[in-house]
Amino acid sequence: MKEQTACGIARFPPRRAASMSSRPCHTLSEFNTDRLTVPVTTMDGWHHDLIAGLGAANTMEAIFAKFADAAESLGFEYCCYGIRIPLSIKHRRILIFDNYPSGWTARYREQNYCAIDPTVALAGAYLHTALVWSDQLFAAAPALWHEAQSYGLKFGWSQSARDQSGITGFLSLARAEVPLQQAEILAKSVRFAWLAQTGHAAVVKNCFAELVPGVSSQLTLREREVMLWTAEGKTALEIGSILNMSRRTVNFHVANVIKKLNCTNKLQAVVKAVVLGLMP
Repeated sequence: MKEQTACGIARFPPRRAASMSSRPCHTLSEFNTDRLTVPVTTMDGWHHDLIAGLGAANTMEAIFAKFADAAESLGFEYCCYGIRIPLSIKHRRILIFDNYPSGWTARYREQNYCAIDPTVALAGAYLHTALVWSDQLFAAAPALWHEAQSYGLKFGWSQSARDQSGITGFLSLARAEVPLQQAEILAKSVRFAWLAQTGHAAVVKNCFAELVPGVSSQLTLREREVMLWTAEGKTALEIGSILNMSRRTVNFHVANVIKKLNCTNKLQAVVKAVVLGLMP
């Protein structure tokens, strides 16, 4: 069964990062952050402020502003956050939020570059590895890479994240000047990975309803239990016996889940609850 993907893009105003002195580049195509040992003190203050800001942000625009602030503090003028939301087994939605130059955002949409962008395609495959942008990374999409550079997106890297429910996100930081060097990658990889994971968790927790209109991410404990046994093939009568409730109450919970997930029947509701990571 071929998976169908819909991609939506939202743009926020760009900001300029502080200039950095240029030095010879020793760029890594990828870098495994599991191998890093960075003192916790390097995160003090920075991550506490970011956690507080993300906790108070309850819209995608507000959370993206925190991404942009953190990107600027790390020396990058542009950032892009994307999230891959499975709407069913066959359909998924990819939403991308960025502050890239407006001309590039429009061009990216017109050319449907989302379908061939390796930073999107590999999201979820590099949870512990930051991908540094390079000719090698974009070897299968040279036109995309050439055009991105022409709009000032010359040096960047991407990091993916996954929340407990299995929804995948990816964060890219980019700038027009100063190549990424190995020393900078070593110094900032832990912060970058932490930013991607923490920010993604905040998006899923605080903005799910905004990103998937008509679908609630909140199922009660009873609703999850009923759907779990439904997924096991149990009838309403059998579930009622297992959970010590009437068949009518079981059907009431099933009907609530169908409504919350915007489904047409309980089979679709079970599948959607599974792919959205709502089952226990």
